[in-house]
Amino acid sequence: MISRAIFNDLKQVDVSKNKALTSERVSALWARMQKEQREQIYIQAGIQKNTVDRTRRMGNISVTLACVLAQVMDVDPYYLTAETGVDQGAEEGRILQFLVDHNYQKTLDRHSAIHNGGNPVPKSKPAKVSHDPINAAEISIESFADDKISSLTPEEKSLLEGMSEEEIISLLQSLYLRSKYNDSAKNLVGLLKLLLIG
Repeated sequence: MISRAIFNDLKQVDVSKNKALTSERVSALWARMQKEQREQIYIQAGIQKNTVDRTRRMGNISVTLACVLAQVMDVDPYYLTAETGVDQGAEEGRILQFLVDHNYQKTLDRHSAIHNGGNPVPKSKPAKVSHDPINAAEISIESFADDKISSLTPEEKSLLEGMSEEEIISLLQSLYLRSKYNDSAKNLVGLLKLLLIG
């Protein structure tokens, strides 16, 4: 989840690629929002009602408004800014990528450093691989994976097996981006690395 501190550091510059589409899409989204969701928009990002009204009327949209709408309503920020014609939803990795694509990598890095106790996140750091034998009391990663896969329903297995290479790569890229800002995602990336080198 994008924090209020990050939202406060974003510029209020128009990033719409097509004002008519942005106006139409934000107006439709706003019309189906409940009062509580609208309040979340105001609170999470410090957005004023007149900012949303201007976007609905004129089609101007800032990165801040696109991200907070994406976060609250699970709508693709690229869709709101008319950078894509398809709403792909808004998982956290997609929102972070939107911020990176709009030149906010340094802002994300700075907030990540603050969140991590003042230590900046290294851009790329080789993983330390231990070659010590696995303790027999520990569960092996392979047996964990086998147990997890065998517990899936046939529909879930079918969905996993039907994923394309591009979809898997996209999911991995999203997870890697999230791992810079989220400890759980960082642990998942570590687990995947262990699986791949093991």
